[in-house]
Amino acid sequence: FKIGPSSEPTPEPPLGVGSVDISPFSGIERVYVPAGDFLRGSTDADSQALDDEKPQKTITLDAFWIDKTEVTNAMFAAFPNEEANQIEAGGPWLDVEIENGFIEETDGHWAPRDGFSNFPVVYVTWYGARAYCQWAGGRLPTEAEWEKAARGVDGRIYPWGGDDEN
Repeated sequence: FKIGPSSEPTPEPPLGVGSVDISPFSGIERVYVPAGDFLRGSTDADSQALDDEKPQKTITLDAFWIDKTEVTNAMFAAFPNEEANQIEAGGPWLDVEIENGFIEETDGHWAPRDGFSNFPVVYVTWYGARAYCQWAGGRLPTEAEWEKAARGVDGRIYPWGGDDEN
């Protein structure tokens, strides 16, 4: 809150579509997604929609915050430095055996490969992503939350609009 001229607290403006803040943990900008209904799924008009994405239905969600951008290799590399790269459900949280991986371990220290610090982290299992989010003070969005955030207020097919060209 802010202190106004009368020394009484002045309420912050209400949160709505377009409200942003900065994550105190990661410094990433977060976007506020207000509570309410949205159309989840696809219609027959979307030729790329799979059968299990149809029919479109109305879903109601509580309000939530979601990071505006992906977790980077630099951000994720700090996690195994504190927690180790643990095995869960038969696999490591971060698969470093993949030739194209962008995070590597050297003498017990995890770091992004040169030039890849700000790229989105890849080759992380769902378990690793969940553990990272808990470590960072958050949680993974549900499938419905992700879809509502990605569709925006106008129900677009792709986060950037209505066609598959970005």
